[in-house]
Order: sequence, then C-alpha cells, then structure tokens
Amino acid sequence: MTLETFYQRLLNPPHPWKVSRVEMSEDSSRVDVWLKHEEYTFLCSECHRKAPTYDHMPERVFQHLDTCESKTFLHVRLPRVDCPEHGVKQGVFPLAGPYRDVTYKLEAKCIQVMEECDRTAAARITGVTWERLGTIMQQAVDRGLERRGKEMPSVLGFDEKQVFSGHRYFTIVTDPSGSHRRCQVAWSAGGRLPSLSRGASRTAV
Repeated sequence: MTLETFYQRLLNPPHPWKVSRVEMSEDSSRVDVWLKHEEYTFLCSECHRKAPTYDHMPERVFQHLDTCESKTFLHVRLPRVDCPEHGVKQGVFPLAGPYRDVTYKLEAKCIQVMEECDRTAAARITGVTWERLGTIMQQAVDRGLERRGKEMPSVLGFDEKQVFSGHRYFTIVTDPSGSHRRCQVAWSAGGRLPSLSRGASRTAV
C-alpha cells in the first residue's frame, strides 16, 4: 500500500477531493498531504448554491489531526466560483472553513481540549499555537452567540472571578435554567459585581 492510498483511506476526503501526493519528513515528525479535485461544480461559500469554477487560489496549508504523533498538514489549491449573486467567491471546502488554517476536525479537537484545561496546556497537548487557539476559541464563541440569538434568559446568575494577580476581577452572567447541560454564559465583562450587575440588568431588559 502506498502512502497516497493509506492517506486516501485515512482522511477519506469527500468527493471530488483525492489525495495526490504525500511527503514525510526524515524524522517522521511531519506529514504533508496534497489534495486535488476532479472536475466538479462547487458551491458558493456565501449562498451555498452551485456555480461554475472561475479559477483557483494559491496553495493553502491546513493543519490537521496528527497521524501517529506526526504533525499532519493538508495542501490545497481551493477553487473560486463565479456566483451569479455574489460574484467571484471561494468555493466551499468540506474539510475547513474559508478563513481558517486548521481543519474542522482539528478545530473540534482543540475546543474539546480547551473545555478541560487552560489555553497554555491545550497548546502543549494539541500542538496548535497559543495565538491560533485564541482565534479558534473566539470563533466558537461567535458561532454560539449567533445560534443563541438575542433573547435573554428570564433568570440570571451572577459570578465574580479573580483573574491573574493584583485583584483584577471579571463578572460573568449566566443562564442557570435547566435547559442546558451546563450554565450558559449570557454576558461578561471586566470589573466587579456591584457596578456591572446594573449594566447587565439593563442589557437583559
């Protein structure tokens, strides 16, 4: 079995993507996998409608889940489509988002790890940089807020956390209702409870 066949089975990229080339570093610490696609009508990343291919972007590199402790990177020339409604846009790539440099699977793993430990430890465990983990965390929060919508809970829970040193505090407002597996954060800001609770109450009304 060739490396290309092995990674085709391991990654199982959705149609029309296929593994075209694989290179491994001499010390086996890094694996680079190149993907190419067959002729295909891709979807516009804005409206998810089919559109003809316009051209291809320069090669991009996405960090993926490690392979047997070897850092794994996917190399792709993403197509751009000529959407009748939105003009020339990047086509949908099923393995990663349009403005990310990690795959969906690695992003999900990073979020899972950060739920169990701090970002510094998560960077050590996942091999993803501290700065990149911050971006992943912020994007996850933004997606959660978008799904939640603007409706505020009828009951609010207030918590005050000390962060770092020098008596620096952070106030967190949560939804303590039983509708979620955990308390859901509704609002947060730097500062202590007495002054911030009034602002949070006004926001919730």
